[in-house]
Amino acid sequence: MSSANYVIGIDRLRAIAALSVLLAHVVGPSLPGLAKYIFTGYPAVVAFFVISGFCIHAPYVKSELPCRAFWLARFIRISIPAAIAWPLSYQLGLTDFNPVDGYILWSIVCELWYYALYPVFLFLHRRWLPFSLQWAVAFVVAYGFALWQGSDQYGSAAIYGWSMNWIIGLPSWLIGCALAERGKHSGPVVPLRFSVAIIASFCYWATMNTAVGFYLTGNLFAILCAAWISSEIAAAKHEHWLDRIGKWSYSIYLFHILAWIIVFKLLTLSKIISVPFILISVPFILLGCYIFYRLIEQPSHKIARQLYRKLAAKTP
Repeated sequence: MSSANYVIGIDRLRAIAALSVLLAHVVGPSLPGLAKYIFTGYPAVVAFFVISGFCIHAPYVKSELPCRAFWLARFIRISIPAAIAWPLSYQLGLTDFNPVDGYILWSIVCELWYYALYPVFLFLHRRWLPFSLQWAVAFVVAYGFALWQGSDQYGSAAIYGWSMNWIIGLPSWLIGCALAERGKHSGPVVPLRFSVAIIASFCYWATMNTAVGFYLTGNLFAILCAAWISSEIAAAKHEHWLDRIGKWSYSIYLFHILAWIIVFKLLTLSKIISVPFILISVPFILLGCYIFYRLIEQPSHKIARQLYRKLAAKTP
């Protein structure tokens, strides 16, 4: 969104989601007992989907959508960093980092689907099917598809391939669009924070220990996320230090595993998995993500903004 459309509080939510994914991947597996479920990955991705839907639709609640400018800007914004991180992952020996069914990139592919289809969703919203009803339809379809297809042994929704994964997450994304249309509403911020954290951890535990996986809990969790996000942005009056981290949250989400491997290789401690070492390595991982942001994501974002303004100005 442009600075005129900037919503105070949204970046701190991005930061929380990105840091949760980082800590779930890096720190969580080394924690004992139930503590390993404190930090969550997939529920944080669900929060990202809700935030994404909100941010994509918010500028166009009352404005026309310049489709070509929108598509080009969004695809450049998200694809260039991913296109650089993907081959780098192979150089680091991380073969699961791929857009078909690997972690991280599967959700980026989902986002590309949502960007591609957003003009259709917006058209339907303005004619006869508001986002709230689109969410309800997508909710039923996603659950029907999930129950028909099943899941893997960990209850993961990221198993249906690049052409189908987006169906499972679509309700979470559309509820973000509906939230942008509805506007922010104040709510019990602190109770919602605790509720989101506890239920996210419970969903993680259920996925790892029962047959109730993320593919069944994700879109229900998104409803709670929407209430939390709405209350947070309604309560936010001033920028927070987390807002600054949120501006490079995409780089944290995309690059943290690669930075984790690089830290191991540079320190030649790849076999050390003690919790103290892992905690000490987190700042170095964040430093690597920030360097990726400055060198790759930030220039890509700048190019995307410039192209958007140029093409949008030519749109009749």
